[in-house]
Amino acid sequence: MTRISLLFLGAASAAVLACAGCARDDPGYEYLDNGVIRVGISKTWGGAVGYLAESGRPERNYINRHDSGRLVQYSYYGLPRSNDGVYPDWPWNPVAGGDGHGNPSRILSVSNDGTTIVVRTNPLDWSGDGRRTGTVFETRYTLEGRSVRIQNTLYNDAQDHHSGGPGFDQEIPALYVTTDLETLTYYGGDAPFTGGDLSRAEPGPPPAGMRLQATECWVAYVNAAGFGVGVCVPGVTLIGNAFRSGEQGVAEDDAADTNYFAFCGRFNITPHLVRTDTAYLVLGTLDDIRGLAAERRGETAPVLGRVVAKDDAPPWKNPLWRDGPVQGESVVFVEREAGLPPAADLLFRPESPVELWSPTTGEVFEEGRDFTVDSRRRRLVWVEGSRVPHTPLGTVFPPRGQGALPHRNGRNDLYCAAWRPFHDMQLAVSYAHTGDCWEDLTEYVPTVADETLPRTLGRLRAGAAVHVVVLGDSISVGADASGWWGDLPPFQPPYTELVADALRTAYGADVRLTNLSVGGTTAAWGVEQSAGVAALAPDLVMVAFGMNDQAAGVPAGEYGEYLRRILDSVSAASPETEFIVVASMPSSPEWENTSLRRFEAYAREVRALQGAGRAAADLTTIWTALLTRKPFFALTGNGVNHPNDFGHRIQAQAVLELLGAFGTP
Repeated sequence: MTRISLLFLGAASAAVLACAGCARDDPGYEYLDNGVIRVGISKTWGGAVGYLAESGRPERNYINRHDSGRLVQYSYYGLPRSNDGVYPDWPWNPVAGGDGHGNPSRILSVSNDGTTIVVRTNPLDWSGDGRRTGTVFETRYTLEGRSVRIQNTLYNDAQDHHSGGPGFDQEIPALYVTTDLETLTYYGGDAPFTGGDLSRAEPGPPPAGMRLQATECWVAYVNAAGFGVGVCVPGVTLIGNAFRSGEQGVAEDDAADTNYFAFCGRFNITPHLVRTDTAYLVLGTLDDIRGLAAERRGETAPVLGRVVAKDDAPPWKNPLWRDGPVQGESVVFVEREAGLPPAADLLFRPESPVELWSPTTGEVFEEGRDFTVDSRRRRLVWVEGSRVPHTPLGTVFPPRGQGALPHRNGRNDLYCAAWRPFHDMQLAVSYAHTGDCWEDLTEYVPTVADETLPRTLGRLRAGAAVHVVVLGDSISVGADASGWWGDLPPFQPPYTELVADALRTAYGADVRLTNLSVGGTTAAWGVEQSAGVAALAPDLVMVAFGMNDQAAGVPAGEYGEYLRRILDSVSAASPETEFIVVASMPSSPEWENTSLRRFEAYAREVRALQGAGRAAADLTTIWTALLTRKPFFALTGNGVNHPNDFGHRIQAQAVLELLGAFGTP
């Protein structure tokens, strides 16, 4: 499809950038200049290219920057379609620059070391009015002679699926230039790179334009002297559309008049998709543009990765206790001892092949080249020359006084950090295993709560609407799940949202989630919220406290009494409401303030609450089992008391087992 800006709909263009040529020294741009060409990356419009000039003629910008839909940028399409009255029946469409209402996409970070610019953007949906998408574009710009190398990585939210039939024409990328570059030029013959005659065309107006195959993987708009702007996308030949709009011969870079084309790859935006595409933006003669394409013709694109779980399986599937293949187990390669290679601990003895990748970058590592498998010791071992990131033990346990929290050994501290640090050091691994199983770790296996949650299960199985309320601390808020941050790949939602999404999928039921959780709270605070919970008359309440109670030293009996008061208070006002009480994961056992005995005592209090309308999800016992084989820093999102994505999935799976989402083992 082709984005139609406000101009073409006859509306006032609220997105127009004032002052033609202002990008030359605009603080809203980041620049690279190699003495041949100068490129400007717009910090107003989502990190898209808004400026391209020769170094000796900086006043002459060839990129049209009239609004958020112009520029040089990546744009993707999928389902569902929307009807907002301005763009009828328009597909889901994250655009780097922003939306069709003039709102800019949110830039998450920008770096410029003088040779490379890297921009991370949360794109808006083109047809929405400020509607964010569950995607991030990470775009890297470097200069090579007369070309700008553009490497764009799309990270799609792991829970979202935007497929439709055979796929959409995805713009990888789209180009808008000034109309004094009048002639669309390309090679479309069947003997590429043999010096054959070029094709020249003058496309029609939007939206129809023209569709073509550029068999040398490049297309350009040039002036009468054969000078202009071209794009080369190695391995891609389809120009999904090209059009000329307005008067030709207009050199102003903010004019409504523009010429357009887009290289297109046909594919769907699937769950967990990580896709990297590379393009070359060239300013020069036709010989320059065609010559670069010939040099780059051996390159292939795209580079595909994946996030969270293999085979695009929903991230809440495949619980560890069902003894099927492990999917997406979190590991850290750590340097334990001098002279020994870094290694990562696994839960079970793996069988080859073992699949290892980075959830944050999508990079996939190769067994043999990057790591070996030590099945007997349940380890992956780093090899010399490996691309696998590894972490010194001193990073996670720095010397006393150099970390955030004191280690219980008195000599070290704990490294504690939110957002990227732990996600970046952690990798994901999938493998089959035999010879050991979940029961070797613990006897506890969550099972369907038919006896304790009959009403909730009955409504789910009937496909009836179910209202779920969550009352808990920061873990239930979603802290340190990648999706909770909003700008951190792979964007996996917190356990509460995984539960709701899985129930909708498993039962086809209308599951409404209300999350009343607040970070830093205890079960005593939960008692104060009971009346508000009861007023909602929910079908199911998940109650999840304990992390902050333990840190505050609340005695187990007192903690259990607070939980009992929450349940009794809600039940008195809403007698049909049922409950799942979660026994919390423990905080880091290396932290001097952690008492595993107190966590275990809390878990006993939770289990004692089980009965009619009341079930327990014992995450304390599950995590205690995990920690017999894995270090805490491989499971945490912040180093001390929050789970990472793998931990959030495990918590979701324990709840989902109680609710029968996986069926009979």
